[in-house]
Amino acid sequence: MAAHGAALLALAHAYRVAWLKRRAEEALAARLTAERAVDVLKLAALCDAPRLRLRCARLAGKDLAAVELSDGWRFAGRHDAALQIGLLQLLHDADQRKKRWDRERASQAVYRQLSDAMASLERVFLTEASPCDDNDRGACTAHQGLVQLTRHLAGCGNKGGEGGCQHCNRMFQLLRLHSSVCHRAHGEPCRVPLCSNLKTKMKAEKVDKTWRLLVKKVTRAGAMAALANREVPEMVNKSWAKCSRSRGCRATRFR
Repeated sequence: MAAHGAALLALAHAYRVAWLKRRAEEALAARLTAERAVDVLKLAALCDAPRLRLRCARLAGKDLAAVELSDGWRFAGRHDAALQIGLLQLLHDADQRKKRWDRERASQAVYRQLSDAMASLERVFLTEASPCDDNDRGACTAHQGLVQLTRHLAGCGNKGGEGGCQHCNRMFQLLRLHSSVCHRAHGEPCRVPLCSNLKTKMKAEKVDKTWRLLVKKVTRAGAMAALANREVPEMVNKSWAKCSRSRGCRATRFR
């Protein structure tokens, strides 16, 4: 398999020997180098081996400079420009996906922080002197910041107008967001100030789409956080660990 993996892959594909094709793919992926990446990429495309093709693209993404120095890259430049363009397009698409995922993760982190702020806001007005959890310094810092904003709002004399206090405006935005995500039944009291008043005001006024989208994403982030923090039965944890180990063993063959 080490000496004739490429030939065996071609034969297994031609004669449709699935188990031999898988073994040949694994052998080629395990011995893949930058010098052979372009040749194996062409072979993977001809033999319908998408996992091996992805492995070649990953190697090229990690060390494109070494791949460009290979004989296979120079040969493709002279006789198969489409292969070069296809590989570069794969790398470009992967880079764009990574950037998009990074942006989405950053956005989700912001929505999660806003959801945590809504929970902290309720605790602040439930009892301002509630102790912080020393094991979660981030949540404790956010809680203390909300307490300071609340005290500032109560004593600030420059609340109104567009040129008013920035801290007060920030607190009003948090109160408005709370009133949008608060789902208490009608008549059930909410200890957060202005909650019912802001709800009534927003019903009377037309809320823009951007605000509705923000409320939706903050609510979803809170629901996902609650699901992530729930206690999972031990049997489910064992089953998931077993499944993850099985998947990991299969995935390492093509890393």
